[in-house]
Amino acid sequence: MHVGSKEWLEKFQEAVNLDPELNVIGKYCNTDFLLQIGPKEYIIQIQQGKWINFFERVRQMAIRHSRQSGSMEKIYEANTSSHVP
Repeated sequence: MHVGSKEWLEKFQEAVNLDPELNVIGKYCNTDFLLQIGPKEYIIQIQQGKWINFFERVRQMAIRHSRQSGSMEKIYEANTSSHVP
């Protein structure tokens, strides 16, 4: 098991959720945040201080050029994601 693998994240999630101090501090915390480990980025979802879910964030970008109009169209999907099962 290496840092940043699915198994590592699951163990980290379990440790966070079992920590009694974090449970008190995070009781009213509801948020999503980005965790980057090496080249991989994960969205971590927290509700009522509990880490409920994580999934890998995948960014996609495409640039298209139209020969007819001479214009360029940039399409950027910043929050396209693929859920980690």
